[in-house]
Amino acid sequence: MVEANRFVLRDTEGASAGGMEVDRNGTIKLVLGRGYGTTGAAFLEVQRNGAVHLTLRGIDGGVRASLLGTPTPSLTLSPGGDRSSVALMTEADGSGSLYVTDATSRVRFRAP
Repeated sequence: MVEANRFVLRDTEGASAGGMEVDRNGTIKLVLGRGYGTTGAAFLEVQRNGAVHLTLRGIDGGVRASLLGTPTPSLTLSPGGDRSSVALMTEADGSGSLYVTDATSRVRFRAP
């Protein structure tokens, strides 16, 4: 058995390719990929309060997709990583909203 609060994944050349850790606050983090400038990356975080976050980043480091598993979950998609083009959000009362924007951040579709 191997036990630790931090593991680093390395590729065949010895470079960091991701890792897993539990920080001082009890948050569990899993990172797959090297990140900015080399490859895309996936980041999963599970907090002690039960919130779960999944983030997918492109090779430029920009966020392409994020899924927030909070009491009011949301999903965002971003083609360039600088702003969301599609956002699906929920509210505490159980209602939800969908937003789609164009390249100038103008809302093209919204429901409700």
